[in-house]
Amino acid sequence: MASASIFVIDDDAGVREALEAALSPPYQVQTAATATAALETLASHRFDLILLDYQLPDLLGTSVLQTIKRSFPSTLDILMTGFGTEDVAIQALRGGASDYLRKPIDFQDLTARIKALLTIRQGEK
Repeated sequence: MASASIFVIDDDAGVREALEAALSPPYQVQTAATATAALETLASHRFDLILLDYQLPDLLGTSVLQTIKRSFPSTLDILMTGFGTEDVAIQALRGGASDYLRKPIDFQDLTARIKALLTIRQGEK
C-alpha cells in the first residue's frame, strides 16, 4: 500500500512543523497556514486525511470543513482546536469531521487515531 497523504492546515508554524516531523515518515505530509492557501492546494491535490485547525486567521475550520466535504466527501478530516468546547466538537462532527482533537496534541494519541481511521477506510475499499 502506498503511503497515505496528510494535509496539515494550521496557522501556528510550530504546530505545522511538529506535526510534519511527527507524521513523516510514514506519511506524506503537506502543510498550509491559512484557509485560503489550503483551498488553493485542495483545488489541485487530493489527500487521504486532513488535520484542520479550528481557529484560522481567515476562516473558521468548520467553514473550511464544509467546503472540503462538498468537494471531497470521502476525505477523512480531524478538527484540532486549542479552544475546545463541547459545542465546537459537536459542530465539527455534525459537519462531517471524522474526529476531533484538543490542543496541545498528544502525538501518540494522534498517530493512533490516524492509523485507525486509515485502517477503517482501507477496509471499506
